Amino acid sequence: MSDSKSVELGSEREELISEIRAAFHGISRGNGVTLHEARAIDDYKSEEERKQARELDHDKSWDEIPDADIKHYHDVFSFFDVEGFRYHLPAYMIWAVRYFDVSESCSSDNVIYVLSRSRILAERDAQVFNSFDLAQCRAICRFLKFMASNPMFADADAANLALDEHWSRFY
Repeated sequence: MSDSKSVELGSEREELISEIRAAFHGISRGNGVTLHEARAIDDYKSEEERKQARELDHDKSWDEIPDADIKHYHDVFSFFDVEGFRYHLPAYMIWAVRYFDVSESCSSDNVIYVLSRSRILAERDAQVFNSFDLAQCRAICRFLKFMASNPMFADADAANLALDEHWSRFY
């Protein structure tokens, strides 16, 4: 990557991260499913094991979720409830913006995939899409446009599909 492209990308990343932070500021998880709890659900753990997994998550705000957890838990979105999805999404989007071009984790592409209407399989997914306010929808749209503009490192086709299906109206 040329130095001017790198500087431009750095500036664009920081602006996008700022927009995501502002749009999702104050979002709480409430009683929503936590990251480790989502993994326990995926692994068919008992209620007691699920409770123990939930206790592993000490974050009080989505921006406290460790990067290492986001990198490792790339496939948990299907196991979040509406509150858990909404709470974790900005952390995953920011992680993707920061690391999509240097990490081999699937987290960058998976956060794109969960924003596609064609993957909606349950009522919960429709509720998730309807839970975002206008600023959050605009931040999601801008995130998908950013990912679509970087096809060497991100699934630009999936980002464009998500934009075409739903998010481009918020541009």
